[in-house]
Amino acid sequence: MAISCLGTTIRAAGSQAAMFRVDHDYVLAFARGAHALGVRQFILVSSVGAGGPGFYLRTKDAVERDIRALGFSRVDILHPGMLLGHRAQARPMEAICQRLAMALSPLMVGRLSRYGGIDAKTVAKAIARLVRQAGDGCRTYDNADLRRIASQTASR
Repeated sequence: MAISCLGTTIRAAGSQAAMFRVDHDYVLAFARGAHALGVRQFILVSSVGAGGPGFYLRTKDAVERDIRALGFSRVDILHPGMLLGHRAQARPMEAICQRLAMALSPLMVGRLSRYGGIDAKTVAKAIARLVRQAGDGCRTYDNADLRRIASQTASR
């Protein structure tokens, strides 16, 4: 089993090309290496809206597509909304957006709920539950799925 949570922003990377290198090329290189070593399951933290408009979302879609094509027995793709929690790097605008996401999340119901914020610890608990999960195939999980899976971890 292999897990990738690697990702950056265009601003942190310095350019779209550098961001693509991190979010696509490095993740794909890691996945290829894991597959070559016989790993059967790959868990990828991607983004809500992957495949949508904009460079960031197209990049997320590309890495998802390319990982699916590698032939893992099982691929779990996580589509969290805005990740909430402490950041090692100071990101003032992101801190404001996190506060806004926390305030708006209760109002985001139905299909909109996938775009709300989700605590990074909840995503981590869901990943821990997905590790060595039975069954083959490719599955995707949004915020509601991640919360449900994470709560199963807590009830063990």
